[in-house]
Amino acid sequence: MTMPGVVIPTSPDFLYGARDLTALSPASLRRRMRERSEVTSLVWHQTSFERRADSPRWALVAAHAVVLRSGEVLLLHPLASRLRRAADGANSHCVSIELEGNLPSDRGRWYAPEKFGRTLAPTPEQVESALALGGYLAREFPIKYVHAHRQWSASRGNCPGPQIWASVGEVLKRELGLTEGPTGRGWASPVGTPIPDSWRTATITTENT
Repeated sequence: MTMPGVVIPTSPDFLYGARDLTALSPASLRRRMRERSEVTSLVWHQTSFERRADSPRWALVAAHAVVLRSGEVLLLHPLASRLRRAADGANSHCVSIELEGNLPSDRGRWYAPEKFGRTLAPTPEQVESALALGGYLAREFPIKYVHAHRQWSASRGNCPGPQIWASVGEVLKRELGLTEGPTGRGWASPVGTPIPDSWRTATITTENT
């Protein structure tokens, strides 16, 4: 099976290429198009599963983009669109990005591993691609904040998990001058949980494909 969508060649913003699946993703997930000035944050997630790169089900993921383990980026919805669900209370002002994988918590536990398997770590290609995508988005929009999904939902305690946060979230904070919320370190929404210190110092072990 061939992956659907419009191919976007490799570039400094898409180091491993990208595919535009916006024509195939459910428009019902989009509430409206936002002004660029409204988009002020990035929210990082993990999918909690792996699947074939050519699976048509990728188009159904409720996020603006997915970074596959190959490093390829799938663009699922217009980046300026406000999604109905993706990042809970951050939906009005964020771009939501998923990284493929069912990654462990800082306690070495996986979500339903008997069903979704155990991803040991993000790949080097994923981390490179996620950082390039974060830089691109920070140029396209007035991004101030970089968030973990858990900051917006207490039920998402391992989203995106320590490895993604240490290798992507903390790096974007440092390199782009972003913060993790209006009051900086330790911020969380009233219905979320702060980023634990164990995530900041997590051993960044990337898994080669």
